Amino acid sequence: LKSVFDESRGYTTNIPSFGGEWAFALAFNHINQNETEALNSFDPSSPSFSSELVDEWLEQLLSTPSTSAESIYIGHYDGQTHSRMFLLPKPLRNYLKTETRTMTKDDPIYLYNG
Repeated sequence: LKSVFDESRGYTTNIPSFGGEWAFALAFNHINQNETEALNSFDPSSPSFSSELVDEWLEQLLSTPSTSAESIYIGHYDGQTHSRMFLLPKPLRNYLKTETRTMTKDDPIYLYNG
């Protein structure tokens, strides 16, 4: 993803119906410097990150007229959970440093041969 987008971030979360931890990726291009700084403040590896900032953002989101606690259930997600999700385990970080393949429509990457 780094070869196609300005930024890419991995995260993990437990998916009980699939029996454990699953990994996901986010990728995006920078639009402007202010957006980049805002996004970095949500990166747990950034010095400007705090789990309280995520909690404040969620509180603001849920207090806007277009959203409410009744319409969005975030029972499992808060600032501390956000930190855990984006601080990947060392073996996964090491693996991602060595991965060089780029998946395309014509050259898919299959992780399961069954």
